Amino acid sequence: MPLLTQNKRIERVSSTAELFSKYPHLKESAKQFVSRSPEPVDPKQLLYIQQREFAATTPADNSVSVLGSDDATTCHLVVLRHTGSGVTCLAHCDGSSTWTEVPLIVNAVTSRSNPAKEGRLELHLVGGFDDDRKTSHSLSLSILAAFQKQKEEIHLETCCITDMNDIIKDGIHRPVVYGIGVDVKTGHVFPAAFTCRGPTEELRSARTFSGGQMVEVYDSSRELVKIGPCRWTPNNGMAFWLSQDDETILQIQELLKKIDDLVKENCGDYFLPQAYYELIQQKAQEASGVTELRQRRGSADNPPNLNKDKGDSEEKKETVEAAKHPKDASKITMDFRQFVLILMGAVGALLGSVAGAESGVRGSFIGIVIGIFLLGCVLRELMSLKEVQKNVLLVELNGLLQTDDKIALKEITRQLHLENVVGDKVFGSFAENLAFLLEALKKGDKSSSRPVLFVLDEFDLFAHHKNQTLLYNLLDVSQSAQAPIAVVGLTCRLDVLELLEKRVKSRFSHRQIHLFSSLSFSQYVDVVRAQLSLPQDFPDPKFSDEWNHSVTKLCEDKSVEEILKRHFNASKDFRSLHSLLFLAVSRVSVSHPTLREADLLEASRLISADSKANVLHGLSILELCLIIAMKHLNDTYEGEPFNFQMVHNEFKKFIQRKSHTIHKFEKPVVMKAFEHLLQLELVRPVDSGVCKVQREYQLMRLMLEHGQVMEALQRYPQCPTDVKQWALSAFA
Repeated sequence: MPLLTQNKRIERVSSTAELFSKYPHLKESAKQFVSRSPEPVDPKQLLYIQQREFAATTPADNSVSVLGSDDATTCHLVVLRHTGSGVTCLAHCDGSSTWTEVPLIVNAVTSRSNPAKEGRLELHLVGGFDDDRKTSHSLSLSILAAFQKQKEEIHLETCCITDMNDIIKDGIHRPVVYGIGVDVKTGHVFPAAFTCRGPTEELRSARTFSGGQMVEVYDSSRELVKIGPCRWTPNNGMAFWLSQDDETILQIQELLKKIDDLVKENCGDYFLPQAYYELIQQKAQEASGVTELRQRRGSADNPPNLNKDKGDSEEKKETVEAAKHPKDASKITMDFRQFVLILMGAVGALLGSVAGAESGVRGSFIGIVIGIFLLGCVLRELMSLKEVQKNVLLVELNGLLQTDDKIALKEITRQLHLENVVGDKVFGSFAENLAFLLEALKKGDKSSSRPVLFVLDEFDLFAHHKNQTLLYNLLDVSQSAQAPIAVVGLTCRLDVLELLEKRVKSRFSHRQIHLFSSLSFSQYVDVVRAQLSLPQDFPDPKFSDEWNHSVTKLCEDKSVEEILKRHFNASKDFRSLHSLLFLAVSRVSVSHPTLREADLLEASRLISADSKANVLHGLSILELCLIIAMKHLNDTYEGEPFNFQMVHNEFKKFIQRKSHTIHKFEKPVVMKAFEHLLQLELVRPVDSGVCKVQREYQLMRLMLEHGQVMEALQRYPQCPTDVKQWALSAFA
């Protein structure tokens, strides 16, 4: 049912100014509301509502006479009352989940008003002001739209929001009314001031600021305040900060202030402060005369020098590497100097880049090939800040999950919460669809468009998408003034730029940060010990001591050291280490409650098992013979491609020699087995495009090494002796 005022339907509006223009009586009532002085509220029989809370009660409540809330700047205070039953609800909405919160408010009133046959639902909205970021304006429109979608008829009585609740003092916009109260007996809504914000203010505040969503805090049937549910997540970085001395903490504070100042002054620029050059190594010679900032490109206030000389070309080839860990660096926590480099290079440049669009700086883009774990930690800490969440949208894509551009576009739509906006619209191209999504993020004028940070994990896999459409369009948008976006690529491949098409490279900024792990083997073993050890507050102290003692002995064992060294030399990635330890710990049982050397050995065997060789174990004898025939062709023609006819001829020669033991297969049957190998991707066509050559003569390559085939034959269950001898023979 529609939202009503004076028994007339309120039409959808694009701004609060349009609302007050179409319905001037709402403007007049708002003026009268803000002209009233705040009334002090007696703490007795007051139920104070905090941010992301709502409460509903009836006039028969003996404990609560007034519902109240304040401290509303951009937040909105919502009062919904049923005139027949007198049920009143007050909510403090901050825009975190408006479309979920409004149905909860309506249900809180209607569920308690069922016996009342007469009366109507009356709505009072107060809050917000004309802030620079238009946060209040956006929240006002969202709340009005959400109430319009409800099935009940709701009458808007008071609408003192945004424009009508704004006053300018000393050149700064401020809200006029910060707090309101509502008398649950009479339904009277009034500006209010509070001396008490209870009960249990601290505990309820902890729930809110730990990320809790909108929740009902009052049980009117039992007249009890209820708190929760909530979850307090510990700060994983607290141990790092507590372990630092005063000098280090002061250095970090100074660094953060410098980064903040440089971002403001150099929106759109990628910078490395000269004061911290001792933290990195540079292959190119440093330019002389640089004092505070090494500019990578020009900004709106400081245009780049367009004169191309030898120095400029050398600077473009410059690469930045993280310095090695000092000997006394922490063995488990993140290296401080690499953290500083990430914070400076990634966070500062990215936020400066996406903020650059608001200053009219074009081409606000940075592409980084970077340490995935370190940047992930920095981004998680960064996006946990409320101020960053309000101003930057984060879109995370993974090449392993988004295997084509269509899936990636759906994921972008989902993370930007634009499913309802897209609906059933049909777009002519990928670029048109992406442009529509970015346009939908704009709140009004160009300067108020929210920046978007795209993080592409497994970046090299996106380069294998057809025509690299996703990469091209993202980079193209970042180099234009369409929307303020930044793109970060995360990959372990150093040759990733060679995978990019020419048109994609032309829109890439060619800025890279290479971070190579300098973790020593002793530090690696310390990480293993720390990951396996039980914490001191483990419920069973005796078992914890025995377990930790066994872990220490296990890490000192020579055979275990060999296993860990093999994995350390293969990959220093902690994800690979966690997989190894997970498999080992999963073998612990009641019969042997501690880790043994055999557990790690078996886990190592499983994690290092060749997946392609395992696939060979499930093949039929015919398919295995075709694999051997392909191996012989590879040996004979030194890796040149082959076709099915050549493989079939090779197989026929073997059958003719061993006709007494191997069953003769018709050619269509052999062809079917060959196609199955193609489906398993053990064989791949040389030409992946559409080929007009007959299937029998289409060129193929075997995707297995000689050693993989021989290893699979040794482990193949009940493999015929003739087949093994054929594989070992030097001739076909």
